[in-house]
Amino acid sequence: MEDNNWSNGIQIQGQPYSNRGASFVKANAEYFDSVGTHVLMGRGIGVQDSAAAPAVAVVNQSFVKAFFGDRNPIGARMGSPGHFVRSV
Repeated sequence: MEDNNWSNGIQIQGQPYSNRGASFVKANAEYFDSVGTHVLMGRGIGVQDSAAAPAVAVVNQSFVKAFFGDRNPIGARMGSPGHFVRSV
């Protein structure tokens, strides 16, 4: 269900790098149901999010508050400085 847990610096595309980081967990389509987590906005990881598909991110409320404030994160591109994925 999950593979790897690590942390790294985060940059939101179009914003300067703030030298803040977050923890990452690679997960599969069953992860959220298995751990009892419900997506409040956007979507979770689905079967369409295979290793061959473009990478996507699902973020929690703490991440949104820290990196987006009151802005909607859906569709934003973020990741390690210079290596971005799309938030779904």
